[in-house]
Amino acid sequence: MFDATAHFSLARASALLTFVLSIFVGPSALVGQTLDDPPREGVFADVPSLDALVTFANGQSDLRVALERYNEDRAALHRRYDVEFSPTLRARLRGFYGDWQSRLGALDFDDLNHEGQLDYVMLSNRLVFELEMLDAEERFTAEMAPLVPFAPVITDLQERRREREPIVGRVAAQTLDDLANEVEALTDTTPDTIRSSPGGRRPRTNVRTPRSGRTWT
Repeated sequence: MFDATAHFSLARASALLTFVLSIFVGPSALVGQTLDDPPREGVFADVPSLDALVTFANGQSDLRVALERYNEDRAALHRRYDVEFSPTLRARLRGFYGDWQSRLGALDFDDLNHEGQLDYVMLSNRLVFELEMLDAEERFTAEMAPLVPFAPVITDLQERRREREPIVGRVAAQTLDDLANEVEALTDTTPDTIRSSPGGRRPRTNVRTPRSGRTWT
């Protein structure tokens, strides 16, 4: 006759034994008994072959380090000049992209390996694209300026803060008060603008910012 109580006790004892072994022996030893993990070779080995690393490095693009430097410097510029649509940021980026175009043009394309030549073409096209985007942003900002005439004041405050310029409390307070009055006055004129539009309804416009690609309605 099947003894359920004895079977249950054996199951508990087996589970307890496994738990004790996992503590004193270690999970890695238990796993090692059931998994057969083949050793990795080449550049993926725990201690890779140096010949394999040299071969791997020789197959990389000649411009790999240059591209890493470009990406790091571009990211640093955006961190340093963090005001969107700022003329200062556009001027700094325009100089940055132009200087990279000059450096790239000074390279001998034929001396690069195949991967380097591909990166050369991709970077060259990217620089042209970035400069075109700056031109588009400048046009967009000019079109937007009548709607936000107070934007240069906000931009100047943030850029001066980033430059760690000393702040005169009374002057800063007056600037913020004037800014608030200008925004309030502009807001008060909005209903008249809406009523004067065809049909008396608010005109609906979709504005796509050139840098972020987001659409504002």
